[in-house]
Amino acid sequence: MGPIIAMLTRMGVRNIGYELRTDIPAFASKTAHDIKAEDFLTAWIADHPTFKAIDAVRHFRADGRTNGACYTALRTMVEKGTLKKLSSGNYARADVKALESPKPHKAASKTVKHERTGREEIERFIRNRKSFTVAQLRELFRQQERKGKSVSPIIVKLLGAKTIKRIGAGEYAAVTRKKTPTKPKKSAAERTTASRLNGSGSPAGETTNA
Repeated sequence: MGPIIAMLTRMGVRNIGYELRTDIPAFASKTAHDIKAEDFLTAWIADHPTFKAIDAVRHFRADGRTNGACYTALRTMVEKGTLKKLSSGNYARADVKALESPKPHKAASKTVKHERTGREEIERFIRNRKSFTVAQLRELFRQQERKGKSVSPIIVKLLGAKTIKRIGAGEYAAVTRKKTPTKPKKSAAERTTASRLNGSGSPAGETTNA
């Protein structure tokens, strides 16, 4: 304060009093609790096997405790292995086993038995039709609870066997095979007469004298 007093003296200020005033801020004293924060949290998690940190903080506030005391207790109990820290600010007691996520239930696939094969069904379908399409066959298979994907492989086999022919995009027609005329079978009497006319009427080994 020396420089200030000297400056005031030069300015003609006299009777300068010396008084030291000190302001001592009063800090809010912490509220003492009979139960430690860790024990307080331990009693609470007995009914809360899993919880969010904010819920524990609210429980501390309701008892006049600070947020910091709650987070300190959480950290301490995690380090001791009493609690497990989960994701998104969640915690769980160490004695709580994690629940396994339910496995998706697979619907039992029912096997439909058919009297005819897919190829036989297609051949039966196209028998009296001038033309047909792949879409029609797939719809037929769908109605019969067959796999629509099996239509194309069967079409390829029928094309290879020349049972059907392609007449357009995705359109086919059955190939009509010409029937070869068969000669009628001769009766036994007709065969005997024919053999006599051909000169083979005598039994083998016999000689006819003129």
